[in-house]
Amino acid sequence: MKSFTDTLGRTWTLVVNVATLKRVRVLCGADLNCIIEVEDGKPETRLLEKLSTDPVLLVDFLYAVCKPECDRKKSPMKILALRWLAMPLICYLGAPG
Repeated sequence: MKSFTDTLGRTWTLVVNVATLKRVRVLCGADLNCIIEVEDGKPETRLLEKLSTDPVLLVDFLYAVCKPECDRKKSPMKILALRWLAMPLICYLGAPG
């Protein structure tokens, strides 16, 4: 599990399990199992590329992954998720490019 601290000093833990896979699929229409696929022996990263170029999908995706924790921390608004989740995580993982 990976954890990060948001701009408000809250710690968030990324848990990826079957429930997370289903929640991301239902809320975002994205299949986390397909983040990297192999076609003709070569890795394809279409979903990863889409996440790196579509900030709205990225925030929805992160919100879906962290939704149980957002609910526990009473952070229901997706617009706040952008400030709380996406920016610190982008800094943590390193911006693409």
